[in-house]
Amino acid sequence: SRRLKDSVREEDTIARLGGDEFAVLLHHVSGADGCEKVARSILEALTEPVSVPGSELVITSSIGIALAPDDGSHYEPLLKNADMAMYRAKKAGRNNIQFFSEDMNQEMQRLMSLEQELRAGIRAGELQLHYQPVLDARSGQLVALESLLRWNHPTRGLLTPADFLEVAEQSGQLHAIGQWICNNACLQARAIQAMSGTPVRISINLSSRQYNHPGLAEELSQTIAETRLDPSLLMVEIDERILAERLGETATVLHSLKKKGIGLVLDRFGSGLSSLTLLRELPFDQVKIDPPLMQWAPQDENTAAITHTLISLARQLNLKVAAAGVETEEQDRFLRQSGCHMLQGHRFCYPVTSEELPELFAELREGRELLPVLPDTGTIRNR
Repeated sequence: SRRLKDSVREEDTIARLGGDEFAVLLHHVSGADGCEKVARSILEALTEPVSVPGSELVITSSIGIALAPDDGSHYEPLLKNADMAMYRAKKAGRNNIQFFSEDMNQEMQRLMSLEQELRAGIRAGELQLHYQPVLDARSGQLVALESLLRWNHPTRGLLTPADFLEVAEQSGQLHAIGQWICNNACLQARAIQAMSGTPVRISINLSSRQYNHPGLAEELSQTIAETRLDPSLLMVEIDERILAERLGETATVLHSLKKKGIGLVLDRFGSGLSSLTLLRELPFDQVKIDPPLMQWAPQDENTAAITHTLISLARQLNLKVAAAGVETEEQDRFLRQSGCHMLQGHRFCYPVTSEELPELFAELREGRELLPVLPDTGTIRNR
């Protein structure tokens, strides 16, 4: 608050709206240029390190600006429009400034409509889980299924989480969706074991906010108990990019999940500079190679060297290595030759609905092969 006060003039007004949100009312400022000058002063003031015992903290902020009278002549529309601009600033990468524009209002109307449709869709049972097979790279056996959330929208068709999870988070529906995913994945996992005849692990993906929910471990434990699922058959996937941002907060939750027997997968392994720290400090069972590395490795020597090193490192730490999104023979060949343990992607099998799983397992029992034999390599697969 002192830094904010020192960044504005005596005639300006600062207010705390709640939580970590503040409003600044600038009196007789020289248009957009004057507003931006003050906003940059605030950003610079807030990012000055804060000394704490044994360390320093750096606080970043996102600033949205609305101008009177163009963006509103009264308090409420000005605050609403500045709020929209602030969320655009957050979405743009945080620690930056955005001015309100009319397209933001149109985007907000779209998001509000999508939020209402999502609430109705959850009540109507429009959410689905699709499953993509994960194959053993040597034997070709189906050893796991990754559960993928889909929304069967009545007019827009099948939507992926990228289309609606941001709205779910902003509207407070994310936790309920996470619970739905866990309950349905665990229930269907029991049926999958009966269909497969051999242990098949089920993996679920949760957002950073869900990982950091204080009750996650207990909720998952309760769901596992209610569905009578062997906890070792459930895997939770954690995106390295998200985890690196909130390592301290997430570590306790992950250790709790591990103690309950739930498997942990570090997703997008190699996407940042934190991989070694994460492998050292957190109890992962498996890593999943970052898709951009896998896509470029067959053609680019430097990327290939990095990917080889990451796979070798994980293997030396007794971690299983998986790769998702495999689409071409070149990618498949590179990953198998590099020592990748598990493979998944459209090259092998597209995601299937829970209703289609019985047919898939029946075809596998009748001899269907999901893992192609690579030509000119002498690849031998154990049956």
